Amino acid sequence: DNDIEVDLSEQDQEPSATDSDLPAALISIDPTLLEIFASESRTHIDTINAFLNKYREAGGVCAVDREVSRAFHTLHGSAHMAGVDPIAEVSAGLETYVNELLEQGLLADRTLLQLIERSDRQFESILEAINVPGAEIPDWQVLLEDIERAHSSLLHDGAESDQHDAAPEAE
Repeated sequence: DNDIEVDLSEQDQEPSATDSDLPAALISIDPTLLEIFASESRTHIDTINAFLNKYREAGGVCAVDREVSRAFHTLHGSAHMAGVDPIAEVSAGLETYVNELLEQGLLADRTLLQLIERSDRQFESILEAINVPGAEIPDWQVLLEDIERAHSSLLHDGAESDQHDAAPEAE
């Protein structure tokens, strides 16, 4: 079993005093650029959702493929170009996580599924908010921190496995 479990329970906690001190994110996008970004991002989000459905249909055991990585990569780039930094940052973090799973030859894990599901909801909220001039963008920082924590855990577990593999065998 190569599932890496990361405690993501903070997502259900009430915001702390420091969370409420954060300024609300506002995004102002040219309407033409917004229309292009919304259309293009939908294609990539659909690719990511197709992976989620495949994962569920396979009973939680399936390989991550390069198509998912490319979807996050392109979503990151287009969001960055459009100035939608929350989607750009979350997409970049998930692309890095997916690429690490691919590099280590690991199957998708429950942590990845949870992070992608949360990002999907977050992306939808952000896309709705950017359609309203001056609207606050939902906080994405907790999700980004959870992605970074999961990636760090994956790197740590991979390094431990490498050390174990490199240890000389007892004779």
